Amino acid sequence: MMPRPSHQKAPHFHLLGVPITLDIWMALGVYFVYTASGGGRAGVFAAVAIVIFTLIHEMGHALTARRFGAEVAVTLAFLGGWAAYTSPRPLERWQRNVISAAGPAVQIVAGIITLGIVRASFPDSAVMTTRLGTTPQGVLFFDLHWSIGFASIGLGALNFLPVWPLDGGHIVDTLLERFGPAMHRLFLWWSAAAAAAMILAYLATQDSASGPRLWASRTFSLATIESFPTAVGHLLVAGFVFGAASMWIGVFCGMNTAMRLQSPMGASPRTWIRTGNDSRKQVNATSIEAELLVAERRGWDTGVPGAFPRGYGPSPWLEAELIRRAGGDRDAIGAKLSHLSRPGGKWISYRLDRPEIGTLLYLVPPQASICRRALEARVFHGSVEDLTSVAMELHRRDDSAEPFYLVAEGLAVRGQLDESMNWLTSAVERSPDPMRLSRSKEFRVLHGRTDFQQLLGAAERAAR
Repeated sequence: MMPRPSHQKAPHFHLLGVPITLDIWMALGVYFVYTASGGGRAGVFAAVAIVIFTLIHEMGHALTARRFGAEVAVTLAFLGGWAAYTSPRPLERWQRNVISAAGPAVQIVAGIITLGIVRASFPDSAVMTTRLGTTPQGVLFFDLHWSIGFASIGLGALNFLPVWPLDGGHIVDTLLERFGPAMHRLFLWWSAAAAAAMILAYLATQDSASGPRLWASRTFSLATIESFPTAVGHLLVAGFVFGAASMWIGVFCGMNTAMRLQSPMGASPRTWIRTGNDSRKQVNATSIEAELLVAERRGWDTGVPGAFPRGYGPSPWLEAELIRRAGGDRDAIGAKLSHLSRPGGKWISYRLDRPEIGTLLYLVPPQASICRRALEARVFHGSVEDLTSVAMELHRRDDSAEPFYLVAEGLAVRGQLDESMNWLTSAVERSPDPMRLSRSKEFRVLHGRTDFQQLLGAAERAAR
């Protein structure tokens, strides 16, 4: 099992051995579902069903990934969640596709079983709403059937839409890997177009009595008076149609696709190209940079680096990790990690928040531990004391503001926001960088603070 990153929050509970974390925004999502479903008992049923079947969905991903030897964790957040997994060995393409498909598949199967139990619990359930009309028993059956059918079968089918970042989109993206980065970006543009079409379909049919979204809503209701097999089939189709003409799904897919397009091949915002003078430049969508990123990412995912552009090569992190996976000794790993302190070299650091980086950080030899590249990894791993002591030593050596920015990021990652603002203020006083403040992923948790906005304004004025 790979160690949990030091900045990752402790889980709130475990289910079948899987750590589960509840994001604070989940409460807002539950309230949104409750009010959108009309409140009252129907709203409670809908909100509870969404939470339960979202958890089942993510557990489907997590348990399947764990079956393939990965370390897993689940987070429930606003109107959804995600399952994170890290494998100590490369996963095959088919394994990653099975993991992607397992979530909605388990969700649908669990929904079918639950609906079967609900129907069996009511007498003559297939025609109950017709026979009983608005009797309390009929209304109860309708509320339960609608909530379960939508939250399980409907949303499960929706997730198979071939649009990024839905599970169906992940499967398509994985199948297109063999065709290189150009096909990947083409798929992202397809996803952007599909997201725009979803939004336009919603706007064009919201007042129509025959639009796809309203047809799907009616189908979820009519399924209560249909035979069980027919109801399941109609719920699957309705979920697919509902997603294809949904404002919220369109906005969600569009925003995620736009962010991924801004970072080629889905790179982390903390992906940087190292040039000969050790300057830091965020990756842009040029062909050579995309090739470099693909080669590095492939090395982490499969254990076999791709073809690097001439003059570039794998990062010391990747080289050391491949030696570690092959069972190499500590000296061989340390020899590769010693290259972190060497000036020059053209390579990228891909996903410094990976648990593997935290493991490798403890193997960095002493002569390379006090360097900027090792400090960037400490933003996500290790203790605050190590982070600040290395930063101060680097500052004494080169008198730059970069160590202060990195400590501020590390403290923000760990949730120490007041301390982060103190270090960030010192960084801006030494070298104002408004672009860094506004674009750093780690500083997003500070954006709502008045003192951060004031500091950003001061940095913008000083940089003019």
